[in-house]
Amino acid sequence: ITAGGDGTIRFWSTNATAELLLEHVIKESVETGLGAVAACAKNRVLVVSDNKGFVIVFDINGLVRSSHKALPPMSFMLTGPIEVARFSAHQAPITSLQYVNTRRLIVTTSQDCAICVWTLMGERMGTLGEEA
Repeated sequence: ITAGGDGTIRFWSTNATAELLLEHVIKESVETGLGAVAACAKNRVLVVSDNKGFVIVFDINGLVRSSHKALPPMSFMLTGPIEVARFSAHQAPITSLQYVNTRRLIVTTSQDCAICVWTLMGERMGTLGEEA
């Protein structure tokens, strides 16, 4: 899975041909582009950031399940990811994000020098370095 400066998430096959399986454009991010991308180990959740400081959370369970069919990659239609949450995480571009599968949390870092921890629905759990 890759995220591009054109606001498009691209899903690729993992076989030797690395064939493009699906493109999903995030209209709100076309002008600024996408930055970091993370997926859970079980391919159920995809988290993407854009260069405006937003985080977008997708359910990709159906997408991944449909790609496991025993057919050549382009012989079937994949359904796109389902957006489940979008939230403003930072005032500056996000430089990195990580999905913590065991806790279902997102950790983001940004050019605004903050490190934040979020729920999948965008509730801020805390900011590292912040006084209690």
